[in-house]
Amino acid sequence: MSRRRKFQLIGEYRVCREYRIDGEYRFFRQLRIVRLLHKLRKFWIIRVIDELRKFWVFSFLYIFIRKLLIRMHYYLTIAQLHR
Repeated sequence: MSRRRKFQLIGEYRVCREYRIDGEYRFFRQLRIVRLLHKLRKFWIIRVIDELRKFWVFSFLYIFIRKLLIRMHYYLTIAQLHR
């Protein structure tokens, strides 16, 4: 993992901490989701959502869309496995 990537993750980690105030477990789960997001970065929609996240108004929307994307990614992976 490159130094730059590490800093990016730390940055995202801090953002996640702002969204979740209900305990450590959620906090670490969120970080794992962030790692998955780094893999999904190639999709332009992720970049768009990242831009929106800068405005706190969109923070709830961001979490919702991100959860949706992760669920989608999960089902796609399962579909590939059962091909």
